[in-house]
Amino acid sequence: KRPSEYLAEILSEGELPKIVAAVSQYTISQSVVGDCSFVCSLAVCAGYEQRFHARLITRAIFPQDERGEPVYNPSGKYAVKMLLNGGMNASKERRGWGWA
Repeated sequence: KRPSEYLAEILSEGELPKIVAAVSQYTISQSVVGDCSFVCSLAVCAGYEQRFHARLITRAIFPQDERGEPVYNPSGKYAVKMLLNGGMNASKERRGWGWA
C-alpha cells in the first residue's frame, strides 16, 4: 500500500496515526550526519527513555496534545526542540512556539 492509502484507512476508522510508537537506541544509525557525537547523544537518550520510561526524545517533538504526546499534523510539518550548548537556539522558526 501507498502511505496515503494507509493513512486514509486509519482516518476512516476515526483514529489518528501514532507519531512515535517506540523509541529504541538500536534503530538510530549514522549516515549523512557528520557529527558522531550528535548521533551518539540521540542513541543514549533513546536508551534512557526506553529503560526508565522518561520522555527525553518524545517530549521534544511538536505539535503535542494536552498530555505532551506528539500528535499527527495533517500538514506534515513537525518541529523538534533542540538545545545548543545547554540553551535554546533563538532561530526565527522556533520563537512562536512558546517553549520555556
